[in-house]
Amino acid sequence: MDLSCKIAGAFIPGFNQQKSLIAMSTNTNWKQDIRYLGGSAEKEAEIILKFGKDIREAVHASAKKRNAPPIRPQHAKQLAGIRRAEFRVSPDIPADLQYGFLQPGRVFPACVRFSNAAGEIRLSDAKGDLRGAAVRVLPDTGPAHDWLMTNAEQHHAKDAIGAMATTLAFAPGSWATDVLEALFGNAATFPAAVGRISGIADLLAGIRRLVFQMGPAETLQILRTLTRQTKRPMPSLAMETFWSRAPVAIGPVAAKYLLRPQLPKAAGPTPDSLHDELAQRLLQGPVIYDLCLQRYRDPESTPIENARPAWASPHEKIAELVLLQQDLNDDTGQADSRFVQMQAYNPWQVNTPDFVPIGNMNRARRSVYAASAAERQEQNQTPA
Repeated sequence: MDLSCKIAGAFIPGFNQQKSLIAMSTNTNWKQDIRYLGGSAEKEAEIILKFGKDIREAVHASAKKRNAPPIRPQHAKQLAGIRRAEFRVSPDIPADLQYGFLQPGRVFPACVRFSNAAGEIRLSDAKGDLRGAAVRVLPDTGPAHDWLMTNAEQHHAKDAIGAMATTLAFAPGSWATDVLEALFGNAATFPAAVGRISGIADLLAGIRRLVFQMGPAETLQILRTLTRQTKRPMPSLAMETFWSRAPVAIGPVAAKYLLRPQLPKAAGPTPDSLHDELAQRLLQGPVIYDLCLQRYRDPESTPIENARPAWASPHEKIAELVLLQQDLNDDTGQADSRFVQMQAYNPWQVNTPDFVPIGNMNRARRSVYAASAAERQEQNQTPA
């Protein structure tokens, strides 16, 4: 340590601790923490290939059952599709993050898709669910760049095997719901009492499938996490934080990212229409979020391959996402919504090869998201 650091350490409270934190926050040795599903890259490739086949089958079966065009197996309902947005890179973004479009002070157009996480389109948003945010930045050079996030910091599954098992377990519904649909029509329009019976039957069927795939202990952990996360009320999309939950490499730096609202969080129930609530806000003025990174520090506090723990590293603002003042319900707003809905979003949609999604969750998403989009497009040229 040089003399200036020794003096600072002696006279500035917490200096040495801060210096240590900075050193840990800039650790670039994250590649040593990569671990593959099944124990090898070859075995993981086989597992992920099966994921792609399984998700295509699930999308196809769901469409056939509903006798309707295929929809996303997750995040099916678009809450708001916004094309009038800007991505503003911070003027003081650190030099070790300045790759591709992440250049100090640059401003680029962006589009944003907010969604419910469920693989069904429910009339009311008040029912417990997770919410998603997909942000597409449109730089003036190179391809578009996607940031994908969910409003829960911790993933319910520790790896892609558990995440995929959960999706497939709860996708098919139950024989009880099949019987009720034969009697009462589409599940989306069930009378309240019938809907509750159907929901319980589908839940029990999904739990049974998940226990078969993951065992009782892991199933219990998944269900506890999802129950806690989906029960939390969400009064407004404009006051919600969205988390990547899986890391990305930006040059030599590994980090998770999050979208943090500048509006303070307020208490209140989830409205029936999160779209209408956001639309009212945007009539009055812009809605702004900070895009922040959490840097990799070490395998224990910032694990690469285990998606379940929250990362214990500081939030570092690198940009702002601005939803411009607009009318989401006028002709332009509705056209924007249709355009955003037609897009396929994927964490592997990156501006330059300097951005690399990492961890088994992201390696699986590359195949699964593409397979899901391909099945939807192939069947009816439906939104990707």
